[in-house]
Amino acid sequence: MDLAQLEGRIHEFGAVYQAFLAENLRRHGVEIALDGKTEMARLAAVPESVTAHFSKRTMGGTEAARAYAQSLGLDWDAMDAENKIKLLKWHWLVHPDGAA
Repeated sequence: MDLAQLEGRIHEFGAVYQAFLAENLRRHGVEIALDGKTEMARLAAVPESVTAHFSKRTMGGTEAARAYAQSLGLDWDAMDAENKIKLLKWHWLVHPDGAA
């Protein structure tokens, strides 16, 4: 397979996939909504807060925060929410460019 032939068509194929997925889910009685940010099909019954919590970006941010806390000798998982927020705010005050 010559992958170079797919150049520039990945988004097009993704849109076709999303359309087929949404249509087949609707046929099975699943309510589908269009996500305004990603323009992808999403299950209407799943709250956006749940989707955001389990997104890859959120997971990556949590892992980065965990690693940062560990670099300071702290256990991210043992910290309460208030101290996690304080730690992250302090980090961004000291490193506004996002550097570790």
